[in-house]
Amino acid sequence: STWGLGGTCVNVGCIPKKLMHRAALLRHDLADAAPAFGWTTEAIPQSSPPKSSIGAAGKRGGKGGALAALYEAEEPNLGRNPGGPPGGGVAWRHSWATLRGAVQDHVMSLNFKYRVSLRSDGVKYINDLGRFVGPGTVELVNAAEKAAGKRGGDGLETGEPSGEPNRLTADAFVVAVGGRPRPLPVEGGDLAVSSDDLFSLEELVPGGDRAGRRARVLVVGGGYIALECAGLLTGLGCDVSVAHRSALLRGFDQDCVERVASFMKEDGTKFMPDTRLLSIRRRDDDDDGGSAQGGTGALAVRWRQGGGGGGDDGDGGQCGEGNFDVVLAAVGRDADTLGLGLEAARVRVVAGAAGQGSGAKVEIVGHEGVRTTNPNIYAIGDVADGALELTPVAVKMGQLLARHLAHEKKAHEVEAHGGVGGGVVGGEGRKEEGPWVDPLAVCTTVFTPLEYGCVGLSEEQALDQFGGPEAVRVLHGAFEPLEDAPIGLLASGPKRVGYVKIVCRAAAAAAAAATAATDLATPAAAEAPAFEDEVVGLHYVGPHAGEVLQGFGVALRVGRLRGEALKAGELLGSVALHPTSAEEVVKVKEPKRAGAQSKGPAVAGC
Repeated sequence: STWGLGGTCVNVGCIPKKLMHRAALLRHDLADAAPAFGWTTEAIPQSSPPKSSIGAAGKRGGKGGALAALYEAEEPNLGRNPGGPPGGGVAWRHSWATLRGAVQDHVMSLNFKYRVSLRSDGVKYINDLGRFVGPGTVELVNAAEKAAGKRGGDGLETGEPSGEPNRLTADAFVVAVGGRPRPLPVEGGDLAVSSDDLFSLEELVPGGDRAGRRARVLVVGGGYIALECAGLLTGLGCDVSVAHRSALLRGFDQDCVERVASFMKEDGTKFMPDTRLLSIRRRDDDDDGGSAQGGTGALAVRWRQGGGGGGDDGDGGQCGEGNFDVVLAAVGRDADTLGLGLEAARVRVVAGAAGQGSGAKVEIVGHEGVRTTNPNIYAIGDVADGALELTPVAVKMGQLLARHLAHEKKAHEVEAHGGVGGGVVGGEGRKEEGPWVDPLAVCTTVFTPLEYGCVGLSEEQALDQFGGPEAVRVLHGAFEPLEDAPIGLLASGPKRVGYVKIVCRAAAAAAAAATAATDLATPAAAEAPAFEDEVVGLHYVGPHAGEVLQGFGVALRVGRLRGEALKAGELLGSVALHPTSAEEVVKVKEPKRAGAQSKGPAVAGC
């Protein structure tokens, strides 16, 4: 690996993304919340110490700490609040270099901790590329370099002896190589960066943070990676456009997606729907417009908007061109299986995205979700076909697989001594014929500026799965987060409005499906769910979405494990935890009516 230990999540995914998301949210706190709650600023002389603990000297910044670096009375690059908060005469300014350094320092500290943990647990770490040369043999590609004393990807000595053989055999193998970003299939696509590159970029604007203007960023894609990156970059002061060919956040509840996208638009992110990139090229000073419009190092991007996004320049739609400092490709990820030699290991793969790199995921057989076509080779994480592409799912599958392998080993030992093995694989109390991880009980959160968390089915999925609106009942409601209430009309940006949606399968419809009866009356779609209606999906848009959803996900999982789904009456009969945003989930009351606008009724504050 060219990274340290920890994979995509730690090095270029969840961890740096969440930290930069936090940095972006601070912009709203400084501009809106701080003055509303009584915090004001004043110009602080260079020689004077900060008057408040929030500006106390820190490890970074060099001028009174990281926050004090924001109190620089220069032309702001935030694009909002140019005169500073009410009562102050300074402008907020963000330093990308400071943020990048802090994030990368934390990532490297995690790399080191993982390395120490492996060593403490007696796990041998070999930082080599490997490929199968047979059903039970792996060849190490970089053994010669390591023998010569080269360092591993995390900057630590590998510590392996120089005479180490370049082939390894084992009773079982686990393929967990994850995925890599899909490149843009256009002329000059290699000039774009990906989310794997974003968090360690040296600069966003050619010439550094003080080039005198906001960084212009074009994000290509409409999935959660694209929207998360676009949102945090807008929050950090960049001028961000999102070019996407199809619906945003496909597979997520579209009522909720509409609210997320609407907030992002009000926050300054520009969307270019039904847009297909045609080419990217690097501008020179000699180009038309010179450095005033483009600038040395800027990227000239051509696209077509409308017309279905297909064909060459003449096939419908309207062509356009613009200049950007960064083009970020977020059009999907492909399994990193090219060169693994899976065919030599008798492991079948399934086709990836047409014409986009290797993209071949490992075919999974059996109910558990980890077995490949070779009984001694397992696959977990994004590389496994059909698996949820979420780090916690891969972590849980790895834990359960380890228990399974240990159980099998113990069973073989008992059998060898004439005994009888037994027990539940993994010790989780799961049904033997079900998947180890239930995908309908896994929570996920999209860390956009207005966060969105969900578990279970979307309204669209429920309607499709259960046969139409007669079988599905939906409760929804909007609310104002209490923590935003004092801001009121002082807000310089969009106002956060939370939203809750509970998707239920009507009890009568469920009973009809179970008994194959056809004479049972089905409820009207606009009726409020009955006590016995089954909760099959829960969606929350608002602050701290991940913190809100985790507990509700446990409730849904426990019900599914026991074969008795969580009932609407059980959820709505719970006593609210006040005052929180999470309480809105158990307070929502109004049914969503067919054909009505998805604004949702306001929920009372107490």
